[in-house]
Amino acid sequence: MKRYSGPAGSTLDRICAGALRQRERHRLMNDTTPVMPSRSMTNEPSMDVPGVVFTPAITPENLGALIHNEKLGRPVRVRGYATDLRVCEDDPEHYRCGRLTLDDSSIAFRVRADTLLAEGEPAVIVGVLHVNSKRWALELRGHFESAWRPAPRVPVVVIPPRQRLRVSLTEFARHHSVTALGFLATKTGWDEMYATGPMTQLAQCHRVPMSFTDEDRSIESVTWLARLPAIKAIAVVRGAGEKLTSLGNSPRLAKALVETGLPFYVALGCPGDVLLLDKHADECFVAAPDFASHLRDLERERVGHQNADSMVQQLRAELVDIKQSMRDTEVRHGEALQSLQAQHASDSRHRMRNMIVAAMLMVLGLLLWELL
Repeated sequence: MKRYSGPAGSTLDRICAGALRQRERHRLMNDTTPVMPSRSMTNEPSMDVPGVVFTPAITPENLGALIHNEKLGRPVRVRGYATDLRVCEDDPEHYRCGRLTLDDSSIAFRVRADTLLAEGEPAVIVGVLHVNSKRWALELRGHFESAWRPAPRVPVVVIPPRQRLRVSLTEFARHHSVTALGFLATKTGWDEMYATGPMTQLAQCHRVPMSFTDEDRSIESVTWLARLPAIKAIAVVRGAGEKLTSLGNSPRLAKALVETGLPFYVALGCPGDVLLLDKHADECFVAAPDFASHLRDLERERVGHQNADSMVQQLRAELVDIKQSMRDTEVRHGEALQSLQAQHASDSRHRMRNMIVAAMLMVLGLLLWELL
């Protein structure tokens, strides 16, 4: 006997439809009784509407000849929640009716009146499928087999979409120091980062010890790091040999990291696996040493850029001083030139006056000579 333990839905509908088609074909092949078609099943013109030709259609008159109210197939087992319990109208002394529901699917059922079944109780009913001739509905007729224990439903954690573009670690290091990173790292991962080489800025970072088996504490640590004004990004670092998938595939932790609005980077030591945190991180790294080496190179490059910028700023300041000195010198030279020009003009006037006085004396002397 084939058993169905899933919800009553499309599977039962297909079984019923297939059984109906098979029985109808069998009836048509063995039944030689001629059937007189009604006017609605022919192409003859209607007497009510002259000239109108009706196409064949299924009517209440010929529907009864197409459907047989017989048992459909073998017994099936259906589980769901017993709802809408009541006594059957056609036989209230011997049967109870109701509906088995599970999620969005349901099916009517009928069991014996002495069946102990409560409203909303999870139940497994074994029976055969019938077509109720009064309502033309599919109905499961059988007996209550046992109750079943619904599996606890784990709430679905919806990770919100990212409200910003991804920020690579290279782009982050151009604008921030290593000290702007908040670390959520295991002890092994932190030690592996230090083992790659000295980096004084790493000791100044905020680091929260974490365990890859304590999800609630890790989420609290993420929230605490995100509230610090100095933290501009978060790094999740795990050492080799530690448990991975417990938090690497945690939707709650991924949701908490995304909701901070900060860039976050992960180094979980999983070269062959792509975990949930890897998918949502701004950038992921193979392991803690790889992350530390990349971070050290970026910090060295950032410091070099800062030194170059400082030198450029210094040269710019010196150039400004030189330009100011040149402007001052130019002003002094202008003032000296104006002074020389004024002195030269004064000397010229003085010489001209002397020459005029000398000429007048000469003329006066000549006049006196003529008089004498």
